[in-house]
Amino acid sequence: MSQNRKQRRAAAAAVKRDQEPNNFEIPLARPPTGSHNTKKQNGEKTLLELAAERQAGFATPRVTTNKSTKKGERKNGSSDEAKLFDMDATETQFIQISPDGEVSQFTPEDPTTQKDGKEEEEEGNGELPPIIDTLLLSMPLTTLHFTLAFLAAHQYAQTIHFKELAYESMAIAFPVLTFCIHVAHGHVLTLTRKKPSPKKSRVRADSVWDLIFGKPSLKAFFFLALAIFLGGFLIKLTNEEGYYAVMKRAPSIGTMWVWCVLEMAPGVAVVGVLVPLGWGVGYMGYQIA
Repeated sequence: MSQNRKQRRAAAAAVKRDQEPNNFEIPLARPPTGSHNTKKQNGEKTLLELAAERQAGFATPRVTTNKSTKKGERKNGSSDEAKLFDMDATETQFIQISPDGEVSQFTPEDPTTQKDGKEEEEEGNGELPPIIDTLLLSMPLTTLHFTLAFLAAHQYAQTIHFKELAYESMAIAFPVLTFCIHVAHGHVLTLTRKKPSPKKSRVRADSVWDLIFGKPSLKAFFFLALAIFLGGFLIKLTNEEGYYAVMKRAPSIGTMWVWCVLEMAPGVAVVGVLVPLGWGVGYMGYQIA
């Protein structure tokens, strides 16, 4: 009886499969519904049992250069490999098979540890670039300069020239503020020590005094002295000088004074505000309008 090509190929594949040595067939069946420690009803072997038998068949005695063997090392590798799998274990076992057919156990990495490592790396790289850190403060201060210039012109000038006010704020105030802030934040020349990592700073608890007044530093004293000087000069300027001097100088001095206050800790900033105010009202006798 003649056979078609498909049947002849299937028959040849079956003969070839029967002739191959070490041919292990893994039956496909549903897992048992009972407990893990119950014996197999039909005597069928599991994948772990087949892998252990195969590894035991591939194992060869270990050879050492010297004639002595290490403590705990077996002469026959099959006994070690047979204990790779605990058939009565209740926890999940992880195995891997190398290209050479060697079966061994391994422990996968904890995903929570990987997540924590990624979070720490993201926190370590969470600092803003220098140019962004500078512009986030110089642009609002430039807007404040334009607002103060407009209010002064609205108070004293007969006509308000918006183009001149905008040009003065964008072409003069913005570059000066950007340069001063860039230098003050240490982006041009760093004179302070390297800041600790965010993780270390959270572990180290600061006192209430440090949170309110900050830690003493040369930068804090510089901005405090500058804020007191500019605040007193601004109060004297608006009370004693003419309207033209107020329009030309008050916006710039007021913007610089606000910047000095923003650079200080909350408690020190209050001192920078109250000292000029107390000097103007209590010592000079100026009245608060």
